[in-house]
Amino acid sequence: MEVDADFGKTKRYLYMFGAMFGSLASYYLRNLFYTRYSRIKKGCPEVIFDKPWIGTLMMAIGMSLSIVIYYIQVRCDPKNHTKISKTPRYIVLLCILPGLLDLLYSAFYSFSIVAITGSTSISLRYFDFLFVIIIQNVFLSTINYAYQWVSLGIVAIGIILVSCSVVLGSEIKLQLLPTVLQVLAQLCFSIRTLILQKMLHENDVSNWLLTGISGSYEVIMILFGFYPISYILPEKTFSSLHEDFCLSWKLTTSSLSIIILFIVYIPITCLYNSSVVGTIMTTNGVGYTLVEMISGSIGWVIDLIIYHFFKGRFILKSHTKFGVNWNSYSYLRLIGSLTFLLGGVIYLKIIKFPCFKYPSPSVRRITIDQSTGNAYPAEVKLEV
Repeated sequence: MEVDADFGKTKRYLYMFGAMFGSLASYYLRNLFYTRYSRIKKGCPEVIFDKPWIGTLMMAIGMSLSIVIYYIQVRCDPKNHTKISKTPRYIVLLCILPGLLDLLYSAFYSFSIVAITGSTSISLRYFDFLFVIIIQNVFLSTINYAYQWVSLGIVAIGIILVSCSVVLGSEIKLQLLPTVLQVLAQLCFSIRTLILQKMLHENDVSNWLLTGISGSYEVIMILFGFYPISYILPEKTFSSLHEDFCLSWKLTTSSLSIIILFIVYIPITCLYNSSVVGTIMTTNGVGYTLVEMISGSIGWVIDLIIYHFFKGRFILKSHTKFGVNWNSYSYLRLIGSLTFLLGGVIYLKIIKFPCFKYPSPSVRRITIDQSTGNAYPAEVKLEV
C-alpha cells in the first residue's frame, strides 16, 4: 500500500503550539507541587514536598498513556495506522535510548539547579542549541540553505544578549561541578532530541506511539533503577537526588492539592511530550530546540506579570513567591528574546523572504508492506 505523508503547516503549527503550551504548563505545575506542604500521616509535622523523582514518575506515566491514544487511533483508522504489534522491533528497542537520556537529563538538572538556581541556569541552557547544531551537522544532515544559517546567526545574537542579561543580573556565582552537570544535562537533552529526529525521519512511526513506548521504559527505569539508586545515595551530599519512594508516596496521598495537581499534570505531560516528538517529526531537532527557547521567553514574560501584577502569588496560595523581578539588565533579555524569536520564526518558515531559496514541500510517498506493517525508509528523504 502507498500513502502520502504530508506534514503540512497546520499539523506542524499544532504540534509547535502543543509543545509550547505543554512546556509552560509543566513548568508551572512542577513549581506548584514542589512548593506544597504535606505530612506523612496525621499528627506529624508538615514538610515541603521537594520530591523530584515522584514528579518525574508522573511525567513518565503521562508519556506512557500516549500508547492508549495511539491504540484508539488504530481502532478508528486502521488503514492509516499500523498495529502496535507490527511495530518493528528495532524501533521498540531504540526507544530505550531517548527514555534513558531523558532521565539522565532530569537527574543532572535536579542536582545542578540546587546550587546555581533556576534563573542563573538559563544562561547555560542555551548550550543545547550549540550541541544540536554541531551534532546535526557532524552526524546527521548538514545545513544546506542560506535562510537557515541567517536565522541561526540571528538566534545566536539573541542568545548572547539573554545570557549576558541573566549573568549580569544574578548575584549568585557559578560553581564548577553544578555548572558541568548543567552542561551535561543539556548534552543529554540534545542527543535525545537528535536520536528522536533520526528515528522519526527514517521510519514511518507515529509520534504518539514513540512517546508511549519511551514513557513505558521510563516508568520501569524509574521504579527499578533510579529510585533504588536515589534511595542509597547519602542524603546530606545528594539532597536533591536522594528520595524514598514510600515516603514520597505517603506525602503525595496525604495532600489533596498535590493529588489534584498530579491528576492535571499527567494528561498535560502526555500532550506535551507527544507534541514535542511531533514537532521534531515535522521540523527537526534544531526546530524543536528553537520552540523550547521561545517557550522559555514566553515563560519569562509570564513570570514578570506574576511578580509585578499578582505580587508573586500564583494559584493555591503557595508558600513560595513566583515570578521574576524586572532589573536594570532586563532590557538586554527583552531585546535578546525578541531577536531569537525573529530568528526562530525565520528558521521554522513561519516568515519567508523572497531572497532565500526554500526546500520543496514536505510530501513524500512511503511504501508500506501491508503484511508486516514495515516501511521502507530508504525511499524517504524528508525535507525540513
